[in-house]
Amino acid sequence: MGASVGGSADGDCSPVFQGDVCAVCTCPNSAITNASVTRYQQDVTRLKTQCGPAPAIACNGCTPQRGLCINARCSVRPE
Repeated sequence: MGASVGGSADGDCSPVFQGDVCAVCTCPNSAITNASVTRYQQDVTRLKTQCGPAPAIACNGCTPQRGLCINARCSVRPE
């Protein structure tokens, strides 16, 4: 589980996926500050243009995650 610096309260953090954006399942497994979400989404969109065709399998669904702040670092935990 990854984390980013900059949160001061749980509401300051948003769950995101950290890993291969071309993967079938990109369930949230990390968190970043809300201020970084727009840049994150732009980066993911740009990177996905480099992915090949999607495989004929599907993700089984993601466990809902909640962003939280621990010692000024964003993290996630299941809801």
